[in-house]
Amino acid sequence: MNRRALFPLLFTVPALAHGADGAPDIPDVEEARLVKLARQAPKLHLPALRDYLRQKLDTAYEIALASAVDAEHRKAIESAQKHWLEFYEAQRGVAAYNAHGGSYAVPAAMEEGIFHLRQRIFCLITPFLQGWVGHHPFPR
Repeated sequence: MNRRALFPLLFTVPALAHGADGAPDIPDVEEARLVKLARQAPKLHLPALRDYLRQKLDTAYEIALASAVDAEHRKAIESAQKHWLEFYEAQRGVAAYNAHGGSYAVPAAMEEGIFHLRQRIFCLITPFLQGWVGHHPFPR
């Protein structure tokens, strides 16, 4: 999928709200399809979901850079993204250890990585006053 096609989907980052069936409410049709497949066969489909979210992350990052108010703001976004990617990779390693190795280590690392990708996409594309104050995405 090209980046232009991903742009509108960025504004459908799944909320932490859940539907009546307990499944997360994911308005992005492709992401919802990949989530369904990953639930059915995690080892087979988690990589595709992760790759799709990495594409969305790249697009969200481009949007954030384009919306920078000046060079200093842009440099701060670039630095934050560089450090976030380091955290992302390190935390995936921790998730594999937390799964106590074995056959679940790789899917656990991917699942935690997917969680962090979604959160980072939200952070990059959601203006502070619109998405954080009074509308905190996490339960209190």
